[in-house]
Amino acid sequence: MNPLLQKRFAHIQDRMAELEEVLEENRADVIQQHLEKEQLLQDKWKERKRVTTLTRIEKDYNVLDDQNKAYDEERKEIKQRLARVLKFTKALHNTYKP
Repeated sequence: MNPLLQKRFAHIQDRMAELEEVLEENRADVIQQHLEKEQLLQDKWKERKRVTTLTRIEKDYNVLDDQNKAYDEERKEIKQRLARVLKFTKALHNTYKP
């Protein structure tokens, strides 16, 4: 074989070996980036689920807080009415003491 051609083929083979190394490194980088992307997507979905849950809890909390305030007002009103009934009962008892 012609020495010049043989030298060219050897040079091309060396370049191809270098190209294979670069491609393999790039492939490894792409795989790593894919894994990182998947992890970020998992984290994003977890955070979205957490935010959705917290939003639902907030709405439920606001409803429960409003109900508790209404029950507190109702309890205060019942307590005042019972105090009036007790007052009237004592007054009646004192009025009709034998």
